[in-house]
Amino acid sequence: MAESNQTTSDSDRRRSGVSYAHEWNRFIAWSEAASRCSLPATPDDVAAYLQNRAEAGARASTIKVAAAAIAHNQRDAGFEVPLRHGVARTVLDELTQDDSPGPVRALPMDLDCYLAIRKTAHEPRSGRGGGMERVSNARKRGALDVAMIGLMRDVRLRVSEAAELTWGDVQQGPVALVECVSGSPASAW
Repeated sequence: MAESNQTTSDSDRRRSGVSYAHEWNRFIAWSEAASRCSLPATPDDVAAYLQNRAEAGARASTIKVAAAAIAHNQRDAGFEVPLRHGVARTVLDELTQDDSPGPVRALPMDLDCYLAIRKTAHEPRSGRGGGMERVSNARKRGALDVAMIGLMRDVRLRVSEAAELTWGDVQQGPVALVECVSGSPASAW
């Protein structure tokens, strides 16, 4: 599994590198055509370039990649990143401001829902082959389900966050209280 994740990370890095190179080359071409210097770039030059890209119809995500490519190459060449402040930062923020509503988040689990899950969690379920789960297995699985859903509710874990938990992420404290450690929302409280 870790090997698969590493491959994905390498693939993402290569794709990002290609995107950065493409956007950096566009910036160089624009700079030359506009008689401006690409290295080091001034905040005014970067702002003008990003504005030009927006006027040409580039999407906010493309403008962000272009800005990241410029910042990356400026930093690699040992120059100050012109996007940290001033007109370039202002223009970038304005051009990439997302007016659309964000993703719809699920409502937190309310007490009635939690109690309904607790009430039915220990009931035997049918398996993939259609056979029913043993009562003893249903009790064990139900206890784990109730503990997990209680943890998710108490510390407001998303399903994706809960799915990534390992035994190294949880500690059993006094009175069998399960608490999340490093990397979870609970650690920020």
